[in-house]
Amino acid sequence: MVECQLPKLNVVGSSPISRSKPCMVTVYILFSATLGQFYVGITTGLQRRLAQHRHGYSVWSRRADDWTLVYKQTAATFVEARALEKAIKARGARRFLEDQLPNPAAAGQG
Repeated sequence: MVECQLPKLNVVGSSPISRSKPCMVTVYILFSATLGQFYVGITTGLQRRLAQHRHGYSVWSRRADDWTLVYKQTAATFVEARALEKAIKARGARRFLEDQLPNPAAAGQG
């Protein structure tokens, strides 16, 4: 899949991703063992964004250099991706990830 190269919107307080053009947007969760914390974000260029996190380009994530991708999900539009990102942040990344795991007790009952 080819990553989207969308024009940046120069609007104060908004994301630089166009909301009107359909594009594969990735919601991702990183984990730092050093900090014992998660980072939740969205991007149209996952590999580029991961490199930025690992090399200190993000103010929040520059506190560690061991960020590991633990979850990713693509959405067709920025609006869908932003809704998922907000849902993950509202639930908490750790609880969200736990919710994604199959229930071992229910797996044996069929």
